Amino acid sequence: MKNSSGESSTQSLCRVVGGIVVDTTQWATPDVGALQEEKRSQYFARKQAIDLYLSGVPPEVIKQSTDLSAKQAYRLIRERCLETHPDGRPYGWRGLLPYFRIQPYERHKKINLDQFGSGGAGVM
Repeated sequence: MKNSSGESSTQSLCRVVGGIVVDTTQWATPDVGALQEEKRSQYFARKQAIDLYLSGVPPEVIKQSTDLSAKQAYRLIRERCLETHPDGRPYGWRGLLPYFRIQPYERHKKINLDQFGSGGAGVM
């Protein structure tokens, strides 16, 4: 990308997602080296999909390159990366970690134990 003076810019393109301007240069990153190989490859596929999505790449190219749809990339940004971490910053790239819970588990169904103790999944 070139700025008004014709010089190349190293800043990634910003895009508005859910009314928020997304600037990935400010996102915190996880320790990817500590991940198992399968989780690491999932993480990098998600990261690449988001980079492509924010760069304005057509959805077909995103799907072909990462096996993730543009819709999935949008949802990852909106529902995981832009959520607020306990440290006050957005989760950013940390939100892409596979099997990592952003929100704590909440039981929605009323607890109804039978005489054998069934019906209590997720109570504790």
